[in-house]
Amino acid sequence: MPNSSGLVNRRDAISNTDATVVALLKKAGAIPLGITNCSELCMWYESSNKVYGRSNNPYNLQHIVGGSSGGEACTLAAACSVIGVGSDIGGSIRMPAFFNGIFGHMPSPGVVPNKGQFPMAGEAQEQFLCTGPMCRYAEDLIPMLKVMAGPGIRKLKLDEKVHLKYLKFYWMEHDGGSLLMSKVEQDLIEAQKKLWQQRDCFYHYFIIIVQKNEKKDSMYRGVRQENQYFTLGLNAIPDMMRHSTKQNTNIPSTGPITTGKAFKPPLTVKTYALLRQTYVSA
Repeated sequence: MPNSSGLVNRRDAISNTDATVVALLKKAGAIPLGITNCSELCMWYESSNKVYGRSNNPYNLQHIVGGSSGGEACTLAAACSVIGVGSDIGGSIRMPAFFNGIFGHMPSPGVVPNKGQFPMAGEAQEQFLCTGPMCRYAEDLIPMLKVMAGPGIRKLKLDEKVHLKYLKFYWMEHDGGSLLMSKVEQDLIEAQKKLWQQRDCFYHYFIIIVQKNEKKDSMYRGVRQENQYFTLGLNAIPDMMRHSTKQNTNIPSTGPITTGKAFKPPLTVKTYALLRQTYVSA
């Protein structure tokens, strides 16, 4: 099937093997119908590119479908299919799901294999990039996830009873000063405070404290006006999957997580431009 990722120079690119999740779904009896639209290189919250154009929302053709898995979401919303596959690192399943009134799930990292996805994720992004199910009906999410995860489903406990007392919850009291993010609404802050008042009902709780430095760089590195580029600093976000209730190596069992230390940004607009130039000129 086509594998252009919205790039003009890959217009005729055809996959010669199935991605791992596609192979697992086909083995379970799924019938692939086609490849749906996405943003160029899957790097925008819209599904428009120079190869296939813009995807329109089936409920209102003047509205967008979100991205980057927006083509899959609008296809499900239009009843062209009932199940599909998307990928998510910053909302690419979740945003199209609520834009189109369907259901999507971003699994925990490392559960569903990403092998076969294009563009390939770098080492830093691989910790956050997730391939996940998208469905017209919510009841299909769990069986889809079980099939797509393959052996990785053992990392989850989907069939076990949930004990609310042992759930972990995390929250941030502010955005760290990022100019790319909207301010946290006061109602949400008050809701967090109410939850904090009930903290004794939980075995583990964590406060993510984002430190601001003199340049007001956030945990996302915000907008660096002096260089006029922005970065999505995924390295600064704590990896919750690496911390269990039995062994916490660098996170206390209760108390604050402090982040915001200097790190090497994995992706910048300049880097994206270089990647795009490389792929286009290849």
